[in-house]
Amino acid sequence: MSWVKVRPVLMALSLGLNAAFLGLWGANILASCPIFAKVTPQDTSQIWCPLHRELGVSGAQWHEIEPMLTQFKQSAREIDKSIGEARQQMIDLMARPEADMVAIRAKQAEILTGQGKMQAAVITHLLAEKKVLTPEQQAQLFDLIRAHSVCGERRPFLMKLGPES
Repeated sequence: MSWVKVRPVLMALSLGLNAAFLGLWGANILASCPIFAKVTPQDTSQIWCPLHRELGVSGAQWHEIEPMLTQFKQSAREIDKSIGEARQQMIDLMARPEADMVAIRAKQAEILTGQGKMQAAVITHLLAEKKVLTPEQQAQLFDLIRAHSVCGERRPFLMKLGPES
């Protein structure tokens, strides 16, 4: 296979992985809060997400946020799983002795569609959660996101959110 044929595939793979990183990074900020304690709607004093504890959400706010966060985490996991499966399939397509560029491009489009779904889910969740937060909490949330959005670098902020649950 000549460089002319390989170059577009490598470029597409690079762009796809960069887009995946950005989408998954945003999802990681909200979806990686571990469940430290079982919280029922009646027991809103225990906020299991360190990010929301840092924002100082009240019990009433958490009562609204927690179901949205739980739903978002489940949705993000499903989207992430779908993207991961498509990525593995694309790698398998590229690993074949004779690469089928039509199939590779179709798989790339599937990955990009999944990444778009992830980005849309993150945006939808952030906008819904923003409605529950006070203006000060909103400012703090977006300041944290801005401060820790350095591409390619996992910052201590992300580590503080804990392992994937």
